[in-house]
Amino acid sequence: MQLHHKNTMLFILAWAGILLLAVFGISRLPGAWQESSRLSELSSRLNNSKDLENRMNRFLENIKTQAAGIMTEISKRQSKIEATTFSRLNADEISVFIDDLPKLFADAGVTVINLGYRARETIEQFIDLPFDAQIQCDYTSMRHLLHALEKHSAGIRIEQLEFVNLDDDQHRTRLRLQCKVRFKTVE
Repeated sequence: MQLHHKNTMLFILAWAGILLLAVFGISRLPGAWQESSRLSELSSRLNNSKDLENRMNRFLENIKTQAAGIMTEISKRQSKIEATTFSRLNADEISVFIDDLPKLFADAGVTVINLGYRARETIEQFIDLPFDAQIQCDYTSMRHLLHALEKHSAGIRIEQLEFVNLDDDQHRTRLRLQCKVRFKTVE
């Protein structure tokens, strides 16, 4: 073969190879295009998942903050409940209660005419100590006394409140109270 034919053949083979590569590349172009669009979609999903993750983290932090606030509120209310409720005193504290009761009346501004205790009653694992009080007071001190009796830590129960005289010579009211206090027996 002559050099001229040889060069022409090489030229044609080169162009055929180039054409074959171009046809092969064009045939792969839709697959590459789909892969490219799939990768860009995955990339956007990844960005969306990061956004979702950030939103979820903010949501969880908000929930934790709200839970902490609720727990704080519960503990405040629990302490308020504990402060306003009473617990049964033990039976060995009866004498201390009896000694402190006149001070309760005096702190309320009430004049005690007579304070007497009735017989103790044992009911299952409790001892009830009933007492009667005849007092003289004005309206304000009566309110203070009733409030002090009802919120006392021993749980004094007012069973009867009787107005003996609404206005005496000192313009004060005379009352008769029947109350009961329940103590736990010491085991």
